[in-house]
Amino acid sequence: MASVCGGCLAMLDAGVPLTDPVAGIAMGLILEPDGSYVVLSDIQGSEDALGDMDFKVAGSARGVSAFQMDIKVEGITLDIMRQALGQAAAGRAYILTQMEACSPPPARALSSWAPKVALLSVPPEKLGMLIGPGGKTIKGIIAESGAADIVINNSGSIQIVAPTEAVLAKAREMIALQLDELPVGTILRQRRVSSVTLFGLFVELAPGKNGLVHLSELAEEGTLAEVPPEWKVGSLMDVMFIGTTADNKTRLSHKGVLLTDAGKPYSWAGPVSSSSGIGSSGRDRDSSSENRPGASSSSSSSGGSSSSSGGSRWYSGPGADGDGYQPRTPRRDGEAA
Repeated sequence: MASVCGGCLAMLDAGVPLTDPVAGIAMGLILEPDGSYVVLSDIQGSEDALGDMDFKVAGSARGVSAFQMDIKVEGITLDIMRQALGQAAAGRAYILTQMEACSPPPARALSSWAPKVALLSVPPEKLGMLIGPGGKTIKGIIAESGAADIVINNSGSIQIVAPTEAVLAKAREMIALQLDELPVGTILRQRRVSSVTLFGLFVELAPGKNGLVHLSELAEEGTLAEVPPEWKVGSLMDVMFIGTTADNKTRLSHKGVLLTDAGKPYSWAGPVSSSSGIGSSGRDRDSSSENRPGASSSSSSSGGSSSSSGGSRWYSGPGADGDGYQPRTPRRDGEAA
């Protein structure tokens, strides 16, 4: 049972999300022929070998989560069980108070050395765009982002495994850019100009993925007659994602960034479809992406405490506010919850 307590402390120290800490205690029994007995708490090897019962009970302050019993007598009475469970509850409560007072305290966040995992959900019909011919697109995303692996299921669920939060955020953003699943109004900083045309210029968003900045979206006011000479192939430009056209062409705006940075209102009235963003069990974003001012959003501090939304006082990292971001192995297609 010490391994139950130590294992729980080890997981807390590693930042593994737990709703409650768990402790364990073992109850023993010395039973005399005349029926008299003594219930022992926290038995050791000698009591286990010479005693008549080994009753292991593990759980949290809210109740028992597991138990196991070995007995060497013909039966255990209800009175013995009642006393054993009562002593186990008292002992477990005491051990939990000692665990809570441990020093140093639990990390309450994932270790910097722990792999970072995110689960995304995209429309299945867009998986071909993400994979690319012969897997070229997804391989390019893995190579450029630095992700350890990206696993795609036919249902549209995607698992990203990365060594750091920054790499994880970059891979998620590249997937969203590839599929045009960013929220409309997202600002993308320092993106490379890939080509210049008579009607505007194209900016590279991800490997093999470009978006058009029309002449009408280059300047803060009006529509330019041509692309200014300072904008050439290789230049870096801040752009805003404003949606996709009816034929699935990505549209971007430099004007939107200029107005937003100046604190002025901007709205795009062109023929584009809006996107609400990839369904995700994670909430971190790369620092190079911003939602436009005024857009409604919600997030919680990673240092927050438990809330009614399902948070945990034992973990305050990603997912502590109940948004579901918890590193875990994704279910296989068709596997029951």
